Amino acid sequence: VEVLIVDVNPSIGATIFNDAKDYLIANVQQRIILFPTKSDMGLVIIGSNDSKNKLSVQYGGYENISVKMPISETSADLLDEIARLDAGADAGDWLDSMVVGLDLIQCHCQGLDCEKSIFLFTNA
Repeated sequence: VEVLIVDVNPSIGATIFNDAKDYLIANVQQRIILFPTKSDMGLVIIGSNDSKNKLSVQYGGYENISVKMPISETSADLLDEIARLDAGADAGDWLDSMVVGLDLIQCHCQGLDCEKSIFLFTNA
């Protein structure tokens, strides 16, 4: 189980942002081809214009962090979501995004024995 966290803050810069998107697309394509049934991934963005995550609703805070794809079997839908990412207009907290990612993993893996990873793409 992997959660990809991508910083889309305006301060990230176009080059770093585009390099991160290219890397993610290549990595997800590889996962789909090599491990089509053994790879679950989710996508969280930092710096979104809204706050679409469970923790923001339950506890407040966790602003400008959005879960774009909940953890599910890696598919072309994830590729499409990554390709649609645009630079955001707001700043978000990378540490809050890690907590959101950990919450996604905990909810997904509850009662299961799974390897867990979080990948953070930022210039912070």
